[in-house]
Amino acid sequence: SMPGADLIRFEHVQALVRSGHAAVLRSFVLSVAQGRVPAEARPYVYGGRLVAPAKPGGGAHRPLGAGVAWRRLAAGFLASCYGSEFGERLGPTQLGVGVSRGVEIFAATVRLALESNPRWVVVKVDFRNAFNEVSRLAFLRFCAAHFPQLLLFLLAAYGAPAYITALGPDGWVRFLSRCGCTQGCPLGPLAFAAALQLVLERVRDRYSDCLVVSLHDDAQIAGPIGRVREALAELIEAAAGQCGLVPTGHKFVLYVPWLDTPLSVLEQGQLEHCHRDLDTYTPDADRLAGRHYRAQAAGVVVAGVPLGGDRFVRDFAHERLDAHMLAHQRVRVLRCVQSAYVIVRYCLGLRFVHLLRGCGHVLRARDAERDSPVARHDAVFRDTLAALLTRSDHFDQRATATQGDFPSRVFRQAALPPKLGGVALACADAVCEAAFLACT
Repeated sequence: SMPGADLIRFEHVQALVRSGHAAVLRSFVLSVAQGRVPAEARPYVYGGRLVAPAKPGGGAHRPLGAGVAWRRLAAGFLASCYGSEFGERLGPTQLGVGVSRGVEIFAATVRLALESNPRWVVVKVDFRNAFNEVSRLAFLRFCAAHFPQLLLFLLAAYGAPAYITALGPDGWVRFLSRCGCTQGCPLGPLAFAAALQLVLERVRDRYSDCLVVSLHDDAQIAGPIGRVREALAELIEAAAGQCGLVPTGHKFVLYVPWLDTPLSVLEQGQLEHCHRDLDTYTPDADRLAGRHYRAQAAGVVVAGVPLGGDRFVRDFAHERLDAHMLAHQRVRVLRCVQSAYVIVRYCLGLRFVHLLRGCGHVLRARDAERDSPVARHDAVFRDTLAALLTRSDHFDQRATATQGDFPSRVFRQAALPPKLGGVALACADAVCEAAFLACT
């Protein structure tokens, strides 16, 4: 919803539609979608705005971009028209674009591959600033061959540099965007996936005994350790040559489930070779600073789902619940109960359901010093619901309300859909197994 450099928001567009200018706006947006914009205006119409808020914990900043509203409307229109074709061409190797429930399929595919092959390993690849540095020539060529209906828009948006406006220490600055995909563009994920697709397919076909799958720039390879090492080397080389992507080996993840078991001489040698390869893929500055990565046996996080030992899975779930707890504390003192309900139902609830669908009954078990993630999630939700039932101007009472004020039977009723007398909130204890089975 952040406006572009012209500060026009979608609310402004809606106001123009309601005022009787829908036909004119439709013609203008179609012109943008077809690239029928004067050459001298394209750097502005297809440009964007950049902000860089601090990451949680301070220190580094995360750049966030937003294109001009007209460009986003045109790109969103094209994505809605041809989205199903994206998934048909890119899947099942690329699951991040046009594939329904691609995130869950991605996590489940890696999990089932490791469960079916106990001596397999999985490596998670990371590229430096991948979305912003990928070769535009690579994705324009792919789209020209497979999605020619998008070519006029893509050539107008990416065929020539566009202006990016940002607020710097000395005020507003403007620079030209010459590579990568534009953040905030609805077709940006397709553009990146298109650039990497032929590389993924080449590695997948040559190493058919391995699993090669990607979710946007999160590419993963699973298989026997020797074959994974060879497939990884080919992927890195092809991605650098065809897509202009630079690996950051110290940010890779190499999960070896059997690392703590007795290893053969061959396996030990293969692990040493993998570690040397990771050092090779690490930029010189990071390697000199002592940043490197080594194989680990605890687990790996795939699309927000922890895979590995039971303790690793539950520890990850508790970390997520710790972060959710901060949000719950703020929700409990909101004056608008409707806003609080929307946040609880459509944000906090769905986040934990994603873990349930990926981990299932493992989250029911408790460790010696703490409750199970399922029990803790439901207890936090009951506390929040009890707080929201307290008058909005009684902040002290809201902050101290507990689940004792909200019986478990009432909480289970709250999990029902509205037509049955509930409010459709997730009761983890009730849906844990069903959620997992639905994603298996």
